[in-house]
Amino acid sequence: MIDISKNVVYLAAPKRLFHTPLFDRAYRYLTRKAIGVLDSRGMYKSNDEWLRTYEQKLSICDVMVVVSDNEIVGKGVYLEYNYFVDRYCKVFHYVETGGSVYLIPIKRMMVIDNDDWRDYATFEYERK
Repeated sequence: MIDISKNVVYLAAPKRLFHTPLFDRAYRYLTRKAIGVLDSRGMYKSNDEWLRTYEQKLSICDVMVVVSDNEIVGKGVYLEYNYFVDRYCKVFHYVETGGSVYLIPIKRMMVIDNDDWRDYATFEYERK
């Protein structure tokens, strides 16, 4: 089991998952496990604001958790992932299976379509 009890977690997801039960469950789970959770929903008013401020806003977090239902994320999550990796922070995929929740380390993210900012990158993680 991953211990994040001393961490501030950034919860990231493709925008299409922001207002879904999956994202809500991930948020509730992480708020019970971590010191704090920075919720990506509503953090930015525009893409321009995100680009100008995401590194400053995310600097308080030392763990990133990605919610994705198909192992595909947009360009924003991909750039945020690189920001965390460059700071030697842990990055996990939130997975629900068989009634259990797992935080599984993401091994790497890879760009799959430079021209599609919504389905921009995929990631690999150790499957349970």
